[in-house]
Amino acid sequence: NTPRDTPRDTASSSGPPQQDTATGGDEWAGILRGSTSQPGSRRPLSDRTGTSRNSKKYDPLMDEDYPPTQFWHFRYDPLFMWLIDPQTSHVRFEVRESEADPSYTIVLWLVLDNLEARRAAYKQLKKDYYSVKLNPRNIFARRIAHLQLRPFSEEVTKMIPDCIVQIAHTLQDYDVIPIRFLFEFKDSVKWFLKNLHAVNMTAIASYGTRKTTFQLKQPELSRTHLYIALVTVDTSKKTVYIHPHHLRALTRKFSDQIRVDGGGITGHDSTINENVHRQFMDMFPIVSTYSFISQQWRMTYKEIDLRHDTLNRVLNRAFVQRQNSKRWRPTSAFIEDPQCGGIEVLPNPTKSISLNDEQLLAVLRNSFISATIERGSITVKGIGLVEIDKDVLSSEHNFLTIEVTQPAPDLTFQTHITTHRSNMTTGVDDKEDDTDAESEGSDSSEDEEEDLQQ
Repeated sequence: NTPRDTPRDTASSSGPPQQDTATGGDEWAGILRGSTSQPGSRRPLSDRTGTSRNSKKYDPLMDEDYPPTQFWHFRYDPLFMWLIDPQTSHVRFEVRESEADPSYTIVLWLVLDNLEARRAAYKQLKKDYYSVKLNPRNIFARRIAHLQLRPFSEEVTKMIPDCIVQIAHTLQDYDVIPIRFLFEFKDSVKWFLKNLHAVNMTAIASYGTRKTTFQLKQPELSRTHLYIALVTVDTSKKTVYIHPHHLRALTRKFSDQIRVDGGGITGHDSTINENVHRQFMDMFPIVSTYSFISQQWRMTYKEIDLRHDTLNRVLNRAFVQRQNSKRWRPTSAFIEDPQCGGIEVLPNPTKSISLNDEQLLAVLRNSFISATIERGSITVKGIGLVEIDKDVLSSEHNFLTIEVTQPAPDLTFQTHITTHRSNMTTGVDDKEDDTDAESEGSDSSEDEEEDLQQ
């Protein structure tokens, strides 16, 4: 039904609405969707009106069973546009460089809704519901619950094989969400930025999700970087030691490297990665390097970075005491690269941070580092490492439980991400809307604009 016919509840619709041809080719027919269902009400329309859905036109002023029009809600499909920099008129991006793996991050922002869309939708709805009062706050894009990106064609993938696409936020109640592209090589970054205008992406979105839990089988685990990195440390021994932060770094790509029964997981899922890290931490004990012998150090992942003399040197370069002061502050070099042998000692350090001895030791303990401070010098006494039995990793026992959030099939659709939506500016006759606004009075227009912005 068109908005001028009986409105319907979009929450019960399956997938994205199809293009409506009943409005004579109006470009807004495919984007505007109305909902007048009262919260908690599930009675069909025929029960309220005494007639079938399509037997008569709906008149909101004659049907007393409907809620007041100011409580009506309207939704339109998300925009799926890249955020444009108004100064350059190109896709806005931000490049971040780090010595961590991956080395480079490019951030783009995906626009799901904006003020321009809400304003245009409200203007069109005023024309369709010309005889009633609508609340602009109840008009906005429908929220999606799940989003996956199919980033590139095969040709593009060959040019940037090291790229990982990461959705940085939960989706509910966000109009703009950051999308991160992680790269290992600088040449890939240069190629991506040079061809950004030609890189087409497909979004697979869903208005609902479902969760599936399964046991990860050993053949799937053996294909991951995590498994390969652990079993190749001193292959003559059955035990490997790893720092929890190094373990988290290895699990960061875990979801990109596994499949559920041959193909259930596609793309990056930070929830799965964090869950795998937590399961490793719960399953295997943490031991201290306080009394490590040379043989145990050889069984340690990235042993050179974790040896006490190395960490002593790195920490005393990362934190310094000013002259005639007993407060510790991070150095400029540490602020630029807050990594100590791959250990994230102090996230997001700034020049304003000032710590006394006890506070600094507490920060180090949070990173599983036991140390002392004497005469303005930091001395590492021991490090907490996860002791992992390689036999457990290689056995047929499925010890990892994976919970996957998947899109609900009947609420899932596919769309292309673009740099603009022409119907956001061409679907409304500006002259006619200006006349309507003038007839309603300037005070009313100002109130409506404020509501739309809120």
